[in-house]
Amino acid sequence: MNPETAAICKQCGADLDEPVGSDYVERLIHALDHPEPNTRALAATLLGKIGDERGLRALCEKAKTNDDMTLLEAVAEALGNFPSLEAVETLKKLAESQWLTVREKAKASLCRISDAD
Repeated sequence: MNPETAAICKQCGADLDEPVGSDYVERLIHALDHPEPNTRALAATLLGKIGDERGLRALCEKAKTNDDMTLLEAVAEALGNFPSLEAVETLKKLAESQWLTVREKAKASLCRISDAD
């Protein structure tokens, strides 16, 4: 953890004084590109819990453009909280991932969405 007065993150070198987004969701979307893999995954998880439409778009975009297994697992799980056509389409693609854990989480999220209907 960084000291409260730190200007630079000691983990990744990010400028901590740089303004990022105007609200928490925008900050989480920005964190999807963080150099630390666990931070990216946590951001995806939190976006799924919050359920904001902006998060849905960002998560779907990451699913299309990213190949980080840890992030894709979190995206697959998070998308299960968005009962939308866009989430379902993205989850169907993730259900064909090269990684078993991503496929399993995508299929579980698809079940959650269909159970919610």
